[in-house]
Amino acid sequence: MSHSAGPAATRSSEGESAGRRLLSAASQHLALLTTLLTASIVGVRVMAAAGWSPTTATILLSTQRAPNIVAGTLIGLLPMLPLIAATTYTVVLPRRRLKERGSRTTYGSLLVVAAICMPLGLVLFLVAMSGAMVSSMVLMQKFQAQQRSEEGRPPRKKRDPEAKRRFSLTVMALGLVPYMAFDSRVWVPAELIESAGEPAVVGYVLAEPGDELVVLRNFPRIVERLPADDVDRSYCSAQVSGNDFVRTLAERSVISHLFPYATYPACPVG
Repeated sequence: MSHSAGPAATRSSEGESAGRRLLSAASQHLALLTTLLTASIVGVRVMAAAGWSPTTATILLSTQRAPNIVAGTLIGLLPMLPLIAATTYTVVLPRRRLKERGSRTTYGSLLVVAAICMPLGLVLFLVAMSGAMVSSMVLMQKFQAQQRSEEGRPPRKKRDPEAKRRFSLTVMALGLVPYMAFDSRVWVPAELIESAGEPAVVGYVLAEPGDELVVLRNFPRIVERLPADDVDRSYCSAQVSGNDFVRTLAERSVISHLFPYATYPACPVG
């Protein structure tokens, strides 16, 4: 028995040591990691707003100030904060606390809040992916238990506390990546621009150099220069690509009923 327990204990201690070394390295380069993560998120956000056109993305970066882009990115991430909080909770919690019922209740409560705040399409996607991951882990555990039984080894009784952390990090990654990729909303408000004798334009005014308007069209995502003289401009609510995916359950129910004055007239499609 001592020989069978030795290698398992050694592998466990090696895994914990590797985890500690990784956390130590991350803490020593926290500023660099934060900068790289922020740059990556902002880059994906700009590309999504540009319709994944490198040319349009370059124009956005050249006409918009960095603080505006970062602020718009952070505002766009607000619906994801409960999911990020749930993941952070499981990561920073000590191993002994992960097994307690209170920690599971807190984690579950954060997930419920995340489901309300997150986009409805993303919630359905994460539920499907989480179900697939749980099913895969259950099948893997059954396969390993059968192998241990055939080899005459006792079944593994203890659950790996790190499994919850890995599961939480995976769910957060699966949530953030498609959310950032599909959310094509721009950090400036949509406007309906009308001028005599010209078709109306629905877009986002990026700059107003002189007597021109630099406008990012809502669809297709191209940038145009329009004359600023004798135009009527009004704010409107634009239908963007993936709009149903990025709208949250709160936006569909609570906000629309409690704060009807916060909505703008829909922009004409075309």
